[in-house]
Amino acid sequence: MDKFYNETYLKLETPEQAQVYAERSLQIAQEMFYVFSMIKS
Repeated sequence: MDKFYNETYLKLETPEQAQVYAERSLQIAQEMFYVFSMIKS
């Protein structure tokens, strides 16, 4: 996972791309957490 993350991050060329990627990752993490909490209850 770390290797994939590092390779993907190195492909980002501009701060704008890095910000979009970070926001997208955060959104995915929130969605996964929501689904997990729904399954758990």
